[in-house]
Amino acid sequence: MINGLIKALLVSTLLLVSCRVNGQSITFNKSKSIEQQQRLLVDSIITDHFNIRLTKSFTQTDKLKLKEVISFLDAVILSDEFKKKVINTDFRDSRRYYMRNYKGEKIQIQKKVSSNQIFEQIVNGDDALGKVRADCILDIYLELKSLDIRGGAKKGMISTNLENFRQESLTQIAGNLMHEYMHVLGYVHKVSRRKVRDRLDKKDVPDGVGQIIYNWKE
Repeated sequence: MINGLIKALLVSTLLLVSCRVNGQSITFNKSKSIEQQQRLLVDSIITDHFNIRLTKSFTQTDKLKLKEVISFLDAVILSDEFKKKVINTDFRDSRRYYMRNYKGEKIQIQKKVSSNQIFEQIVNGDDALGKVRADCILDIYLELKSLDIRGGAKKGMISTNLENFRQESLTQIAGNLMHEYMHVLGYVHKVSRRKVRDRLDKKDVPDGVGQIIYNWKE
């Protein structure tokens, strides 16, 4: 964990050695351009597998905490245990409904996918928010806000509840971040009410992936 944090603090450029690309096509929703949202991004945290861009809502203390969260995720997402948990999960709904690229352009997405493909999309960084799609980098636009819910994702931007972020553990924050990242990848909640979803035997993709991280033993 310490080594990962040091790496997160020192890495300023990215060297990609190899990348598993599954050749999927993707899509994007119109409306407000992501480029307009990018103007709000004033800082970044770059690691081996993440490019996190932040709004000015983060204090220095918040940034240090986020660096620990991302260092933790850096190690987790490429672990054999994470791969095993994702591909062995029987997700309730594995369709990708909408996405948008870093220019805000609509692109074609594949509909229903397997659990193994979901894992590949995560480790490939198949979010189209970077200038190269499926580049092994998870591109995340992130802001802290006062919210009535834990978080949300809209037009490529992930919003995280400010109070929760400052009070919760690293695994709780990491779990919520990956939950919202799955929305960025195009997965939605067909059942909108959280209390109802919690009672269902099968989890949808955002809830399922988020819970894998949320329940991770550090």
